[in-house]
Amino acid sequence: MALKRGRIYNGFRFVFPLFDAETYLGSVEISFSALSMLEEYIHSFGVKAAFLMKKSAVEKKVMLDEYQNYIQSPLKDYFYEKQINNKLQTEDAAIRFCNKKSSLLEEINTKAIEGKAFSIYFCDKKRVVSFVPVYNPVTKEKVALLAVSSYEGFLEEKEFYTYTIFVGLMLLSAVVFLFIYRELVSKKQLKELNEQLKSR
Repeated sequence: MALKRGRIYNGFRFVFPLFDAETYLGSVEISFSALSMLEEYIHSFGVKAAFLMKKSAVEKKVMLDEYQNYIQSPLKDYFYEKQINNKLQTEDAAIRFCNKKSSLLEEINTKAIEGKAFSIYFCDKKRVVSFVPVYNPVTKEKVALLAVSSYEGFLEEKEFYTYTIFVGLMLLSAVVFLFIYRELVSKKQLKELNEQLKSR
């Protein structure tokens, strides 16, 4: 499978050779768009996603008058394909980058350029986004970046459970401390009462 960088749009391309015994007959190509792949992934796994095209790959391949199909993404070295971005935004399936945190965007951009898959706490640190580079298997060139956001409430729930357990332990400690304090006071009062009775 290869991400095919077209002159206008991009898609995934499968080429299958056909043989009759040992005689090569030709090949069959099956292609689908990056949007189709993303939609299937989003609907199957219930995640949010983003698909970013490497700027240099777009500039090398796409015709100049078709640049209108691409817009700048929050990552300086990557473009959004406008059609994909608009559709994901409409379906509320797009990852919302926190543009105000320029240091985080710079860190993501740097890691993405390195060409390895990575995950990062995102924005308010209540979700994790994983970034996976997409390579052209023929040229070995990195041409895109797939970003997927896991269930957004996962970390928030863990934080809530941790806070609840902490508060519960504090309350239990307070009850135990109160019980011990009352026992000590009772023993002291009983001792004083015994001493008063002995002195009579």
